[in-house]
Amino acid sequence: MVKHSLRLNIAKGIIQELFNEQEGKCNICKFPLEEGKYHVEHKKAVSEGGSHNVKSNLQLICIECHFKKHGKIPRPNLSKNMISLSCDVCGRIIAGYNQNHAEHLLAQHKLSHGRI
Repeated sequence: MVKHSLRLNIAKGIIQELFNEQEGKCNICKFPLEEGKYHVEHKKAVSEGGSHNVKSNLQLICIECHFKKHGKIPRPNLSKNMISLSCDVCGRIIAGYNQNHAEHLLAQHKLSHGRI
């Protein structure tokens, strides 16, 4: 199920438009989104003056990028199919939906250390 607040009442058509415009990829890491495993997210938070009524302020992002954006660590039980890899530089656990996704996210994370 796609996570979004019921108070936003985002039409399914808008979500499908965003999915098509983003070519089915996370708007942050560009990894392909899996059905039901992404969040509808504000580009600019409503608390910072962003709107939830304007499609241009919405994006679809993978769960991992949503956690990163809000400074949270994914829960290990988020999905029983998630793959976790450890960063050999800092020890952080990076979780992905499958091996390829986890490796992609780990490579992105390692860029923050200046290495791949």
